[in-house]
Amino acid sequence: MGRDRVEKAITQILDSICDGVFKEESPLPAEAELARFLDVSRTTMREAIRSLAVGGVLKVVHGTGTYVQPYRLWHDPRFITHVALRRSDHHDIEQEVLELRRIIEVEAARLAAQRCTQEQLESLAQYKADYERAHAEDDINGAVDADLAFHGTILEATGNIYIASSLNSLTEALVAARQQAAADPAFRSLVVAQHIDVLEALQAKDPQRAAEAMRTHMAPRQQQEAEN
Repeated sequence: MGRDRVEKAITQILDSICDGVFKEESPLPAEAELARFLDVSRTTMREAIRSLAVGGVLKVVHGTGTYVQPYRLWHDPRFITHVALRRSDHHDIEQEVLELRRIIEVEAARLAAQRCTQEQLESLAQYKADYERAHAEDDINGAVDADLAFHGTILEATGNIYIASSLNSLTEALVAARQQAAADPAFRSLVVAQHIDVLEALQAKDPQRAAEAMRTHMAPRQQQEAEN
């Protein structure tokens, strides 16, 4: 049983939930029928069901069947992100991810200003420069990579393992949101200036200034554009 076949079956089930083929709080088809629908063996199908049940997407009720759980009970960010990306336009994803990032990253910047090492500050300076270079070259993927590294280093600099890993499971959504934003040269210019403000506050070991700089950086895109 190849893991790629299991992942394909998981994706098919998630897509079928999105499309309304499998409805919330309703049972999935019986094993044989579901395996035919997914075009996989029963062993592969069972492994896909197990993974989705662990993630809260499905609930296996012995003697009754396997049911699709309400979205509020899902707890694996991979599955939540897959459905969100499929059901929403990119503007929705960008906004929702930004709201979560603002909750986490403003206070992360405050802590990082108190705890970051010289090595981490040097890494941040390098990622800032990488972003500026990508902006100048209109390299969207390069800008996204540099931005992810810049923010990831700040989370790491908090010295808190839970904060440092808090957004790891949302990579797909983070990349999708950043790619849309980074396609706009005017927005990239704002980011260049804001990265400088955040880095200078961290270098100054000023927690309040770092938090405010990050809060400005995390403001909704429309608000930033209106203010500049």
